[in-house]
Amino acid sequence: MQLTPRQKKIVTIVRGQGPITGEQIASHLNLTRATLRPDLTILTMAGILEAKPRVGYTYIGQGATEALTDYRELTVGDVKMVPVVVSSGASVYDALVTMILE
Repeated sequence: MQLTPRQKKIVTIVRGQGPITGEQIASHLNLTRATLRPDLTILTMAGILEAKPRVGYTYIGQGATEALTDYRELTVGDVKMVPVVVSSGASVYDALVTMILE
């Protein structure tokens, strides 16, 4: 996931000063809270920031972002596998074992 320059600034502010409210972040960037709302939502959903009511935003890391970046660099050739035929009566366990071993 590529962060916009504004999102990167938000992350820097929260990392350095968190927990911090949306109003305080907006004040640092000379923007309104409404302008920042979509960016804060994206950063929260991506697992970079955590929002706590009456506390503010805290930085929790970029694990999700790094994982998404790793997937963006993969090609189909890196993950494709040979087709495996499994009978409809096989258990899920047996099907998985067959797929992994073949």
